Amino acid sequence: MVEVGLILNIAQTVAILVGVALASMELRHMRQTRDMELETRQAQLFMQLYDRFSQAEFAEDVHNLYLNWKWTDPDDFFKKYGPEVNIEVFSRLIALGNFFRGVGVLLNRGLIDRKLVDDLLHSPVVMYWEKMESVAKEYRVRYKLPRALEFVDSLYSELKKEEAR
Repeated sequence: MVEVGLILNIAQTVAILVGVALASMELRHMRQTRDMELETRQAQLFMQLYDRFSQAEFAEDVHNLYLNWKWTDPDDFFKKYGPEVNIEVFSRLIALGNFFRGVGVLLNRGLIDRKLVDDLLHSPVVMYWEKMESVAKEYRVRYKLPRALEFVDSLYSELKKEEAR
């Protein structure tokens, strides 16, 4: 006859194994749920950026920068569009830069997918930075802001690396 103690030991072992299996399944489910929530949050964040990007005022500023706001060098830029002489245009240029800067920060921190950024913003970022880089560098010196637009610069670099791939 089988001992009662042996049966209780087997039952206890089976209960522990079942508990471990259930806990493991629950942890896997929680991890999948967390991953889906993270993806959803990233998509929501990206759509908030896309909403700003899609606004007519933003498009107008982008096109004005590329087509209408002209300068020969940083000194010429500051004579025409610097904050002391043309605060409206300067503010619009800074607002564009701040948008791209925000995207650069999010990308740098891994909060937004590089391919999504590349697919949506590649051309505007590249055109903005290629036109504004010398001005941004002079802005850093003139206004003693050594980190101004640094994340636009890094965003540009990341998108150019993606382009090279």
